[in-house]
Amino acid sequence: MKATAGSKRLYHFDLLRLFLVFLALISHFILSQHLGRPVLVKAVTRSATPTLLIIFGFMLEYVYARRWAVKGPRVVLVRMLTRAILCYLAFAAIMLVVFLTGDASFRHFVSSLLLFVPGHSHADLFKCYALLIPVAFLLMWVRFRLAWKWQVSLVLLLIAMAELAQFFTYTLPFPFQHAGSLFLGLKDNFGPSIIHSIILIMFGGLVANYASAGGTIRQRNILVGVGVVSFGAIAIEIGQAGLYPFLAGVARYAGYRAHNSYIYFAYGILTFILYWGISWLAASRLKSSIKEKITYYGGNTFIIFFYGNVVILLTPAVNHDILPVAFAWAITAVLSLGSVNAFEWAERRFAFIPAFNRLLEVALHKSLEGSQAVLYRAGIRKRPTTALQVKAAQQVEKPEKVLVS
Repeated sequence: MKATAGSKRLYHFDLLRLFLVFLALISHFILSQHLGRPVLVKAVTRSATPTLLIIFGFMLEYVYARRWAVKGPRVVLVRMLTRAILCYLAFAAIMLVVFLTGDASFRHFVSSLLLFVPGHSHADLFKCYALLIPVAFLLMWVRFRLAWKWQVSLVLLLIAMAELAQFFTYTLPFPFQHAGSLFLGLKDNFGPSIIHSIILIMFGGLVANYASAGGTIRQRNILVGVGVVSFGAIAIEIGQAGLYPFLAGVARYAGYRAHNSYIYFAYGILTFILYWGISWLAASRLKSSIKEKITYYGGNTFIIFFYGNVVILLTPAVNHDILPVAFAWAITAVLSLGSVNAFEWAERRFAFIPAFNRLLEVALHKSLEGSQAVLYRAGIRKRPTTALQVKAAQQVEKPEKVLVS
């Protein structure tokens, strides 16, 4: 991990990422302080998770798919596995804080790391990212090796399997109950599931292609079509259930989200489009100096979200009057942003911090080399023969010192 400002960035997406991370942190702060909130406020803060998953899909396409086309699958695999491992470590670290603050027993802490039981709401997104990244690599491999039609077909097959599993299997025996909910959405107590989240990731990929290509007519039509379908689904739901029951279903964790309802994904897509448009308008009117700050912090949302959640968990309960709550949140927000500057300072001062990422990537490269050697000896995979094949097989990108989200 490293705090760094990127040079070739979409300013409005940096602003959007920063906004969504703070929207999620606000939601976690409210939950941690046990503050009451109107159903409309809950519905707005609940939009953080699906929109962040769309941003996740955007970054997969915008960063890793491009790198795949230039440097090949091995480099991308190492980078994505590095990110998955760090996301899991972030999940484990937050769960450790939950345990140390007395909000979880040691047994629950260990069981959550093994995916036997649910973790903590403040850590769930990191856990989802850690599990989604290998799935995303598989989908990317299918697309580059076969075609995008096969990728779409695989996504539809996975979602169909998850839906059928919910229909035929209500739950799995312990210790696989949570894993069943986590991956397939069984028992309607975890959402969005890993498989259902692919819907949002795929939409994020569409947005990335549209943004990076300058907006072709076909891409625009696809995005408009998805937006119209999402709007129609929500309009029908509101017409049938009413506005307040709809907002309550979005606001309650046990509502549309836990059921992995299509309404939840439609709501996430529509709110993302709304936030995207607002961030584009806002970024287009900002001064260059402010844009650079947004790029700096918006490019380090991994750090902000991780340390922000740690600060929230360590913040003692405050009086529910407006001034103490506002002061506590202001301190949390400042410390969350300041963690980026603090991490950059620490990385320059302590050599072991940048060395960790390099060590992790080198270890993954060596593991892949060992796996290839086993496949060669077993005759499962043919050794490269031409000079071009040998060069491609040996290609190792310089281990990255940074990990920005």
